[in-house]
Amino acid sequence: MNTKHLLSFLFLFSFTFSAGIQSQDYLWPTDASPYLTSTFGETRSAHFHAGLDIKTWGREGYKVFASKDGIVYRLGIAVDGYGKAIYLKHNDGSYTVYAHLQRFNNKLQSYIDSLRLQDFSFEIDVITEEEGFYVNQGDVIGFTGSTGVGPPHLHFEIRDSNDVPINALSTNLAVEDSIPPTLSALMAVPLSKETTIRGSRYPQRYYPTRKANGELDFGVIEAWGPIGLMISTFDEAEGVTNKYAAYELLLSYQNDTLFYQKLDQFSFDEADLMFNDRVPAFGTSRRSYQVLFEKDGPQNPFYKIVDPRSIINPGDSLVNLMITVTDYYGNKTIANVAAIKDSSKIEANYQSPKLLKPLSEWLWTEDWAYGENRIIDLKSDTVGSIWDDILNQRLYKFGIETYLWTRVFPKKNTTFYSPSKDLKLKFLENTFFDTLTVFTSSSIVENGNYYLDIQPGMIPARTEFKVEYYINEGFDPESRYQLFRIDRIRDEIRYVESKQIGRTIHGYPSALGEFLVMPDNEPPVMEFPSIIQTPNQKWLIQIPIVDKLSGIDFKSTTIFVNGVQGIAEYDNEEDLLFYYQPSFLPNTENIITVNTKDRAGNAITESFRVLSNKSDTADFN
Repeated sequence: MNTKHLLSFLFLFSFTFSAGIQSQDYLWPTDASPYLTSTFGETRSAHFHAGLDIKTWGREGYKVFASKDGIVYRLGIAVDGYGKAIYLKHNDGSYTVYAHLQRFNNKLQSYIDSLRLQDFSFEIDVITEEEGFYVNQGDVIGFTGSTGVGPPHLHFEIRDSNDVPINALSTNLAVEDSIPPTLSALMAVPLSKETTIRGSRYPQRYYPTRKANGELDFGVIEAWGPIGLMISTFDEAEGVTNKYAAYELLLSYQNDTLFYQKLDQFSFDEADLMFNDRVPAFGTSRRSYQVLFEKDGPQNPFYKIVDPRSIINPGDSLVNLMITVTDYYGNKTIANVAAIKDSSKIEANYQSPKLLKPLSEWLWTEDWAYGENRIIDLKSDTVGSIWDDILNQRLYKFGIETYLWTRVFPKKNTTFYSPSKDLKLKFLENTFFDTLTVFTSSSIVENGNYYLDIQPGMIPARTEFKVEYYINEGFDPESRYQLFRIDRIRDEIRYVESKQIGRTIHGYPSALGEFLVMPDNEPPVMEFPSIIQTPNQKWLIQIPIVDKLSGIDFKSTTIFVNGVQGIAEYDNEEDLLFYYQPSFLPNTENIITVNTKDRAGNAITESFRVLSNKSDTADFN
């Protein structure tokens, strides 16, 4: 892009700012593109998205500009999350954030390298305000990349003086958007153990037809008992195929607003409330449905109006509801749905079922569960047999399988053992959003593995909890046991942060579910390194490395080239180690020594003799 076009591009995105948080307009922060891949308030794995993601066309190395005058307040480098990130503080105390960078500008990169080379650490997070790195609007502060999580893009945030992220589109920054949101599906969910929808106790999906006036129609929901509505919706904009979060959601009855959501701002303390707002369809893991009704637990920061009548209890007369989805620029989609009482009530069956499929495949709520054509009332004092009255524990039998059932309260620390004493669980205060019944059992499976069932896996946890499992039968003193979570949807297992002390495995999962305690005795596998040159003329050693179970312990990794230690950087998405030493120039012959281990402690040392003609250039595109 030549200078003339660059100035025109930057001018295009400098508009009059009317939101009132700053006096100086914002500058679009990159020359990569005027398009977005993600917007504010979208769903991430465990939190709301705090900024805008700007499209870089799958490439790296575009310029990143200071959006306003300010001072470099903070620099960070991390293996995941934001990767390489710059935080600017502006004259009024507000902040802008630039993340997933390939690198910083030369001055900032030299500064951060000087700190990391003191102990050869890869990750760093440092407050730099007193260093006096002042920048003017439009200064190049870094270059776009893909560090941390995700493909190449620029993550850009605006935060107020209280470090609260706000929707950057509420400033002078803008994108071209005349396309109304898409409303693709509606899901009606049962809100009591007696509720049926279409004669079923499972959530039911409805798909719209388009009426002559352009509005959508989801038809009539026939239900017995209270239900809640959720919708699957997304927004689009010109020039790209990416899908965004809708800015406003409205559920109304006649002239009354029953539910209203607006993605304007949230505090980082509230980011995990995403779990209560974005819900997967039953049997899936993708949180593609958004709630339109009042739920128990903490109030979502985006919910502006939540009327108790947003919980629909269909009667004998038809209730006509309207759903309105609006993007930031006022483009909207309107849908209609009706609800009426299903006259044929289906009696609930509370008999103890045989366990023909895993509990992870049941429908779970905080207060009841449904599967095998049976309902378990999790608040009942009569179901099962008493195990511990003080801990609100009961034993419940599924055929020949016996589960311990423990009531866990959000404002209380809860620690308990399984009846066999081999499994111990510890939940701190506020581990869950609401009071929850936890089902647990453990057993030995084939190949020396140990199976732990800690349900309900579909109910989210706010924080990690502690699992301790004592291996009694079949313990191998030569093995390194670790904890892994079973993902049945993806048909894989995932490592859980854990360690072995004697015969006890201590693990720290972030969600309930099914787990395996199993040995990891194999060290990582390295492939032959290559010498590459980056676009800014730095030389790197790139080492492919794979560990299929517990993963690489990059913090303990050391790399020496020709006897000189460098920083061992790690890309966990591409399974690559990098030797980074700012002054490194390859010789014709280079001796590379790598010491690393996996998170189970299996260590490996490899030495390589690599020839170089100094002609290889890294492909960062």
